[in-house]
Amino acid sequence: MTVSFYGKTPDGSSIMLDFEHPAYLQLNNGNAHAVLSLLAVHGSDQPDGEMTIPEARRAILYARATFERRASKFTRASSDTKRSGHARVISGGIGEDYLARRVDDFERFVNAVSELGAASIYWA
Repeated sequence: MTVSFYGKTPDGSSIMLDFEHPAYLQLNNGNAHAVLSLLAVHGSDQPDGEMTIPEARRAILYARATFERRASKFTRASSDTKRSGHARVISGGIGEDYLARRVDDFERFVNAVSELGAASIYWA
């Protein structure tokens, strides 16, 4: 499953960036959970939520200011599990460099939808 990010105007209309837009943002559930946790905006097991543009900008500043101290909490090693009689499970890892790039991507997304008139963002 994936988590997609959208903007929302003050009247509640959605701003959906095209897939080819440079600021389009979509993550798989596990990666979205890690990035949103690093941004300190994810409070449930389900990666969906909403925040205002100013809250999103504060979350970006917080993630960057605390990155060296907190990022390692959200990393994971890759794995390749093979068990006889079961499907092979391959899980990609998340490194600190990945998290840093996703915080940059999140900021790019926030800036893009803000310029298009968004007052808040949401993800689902």
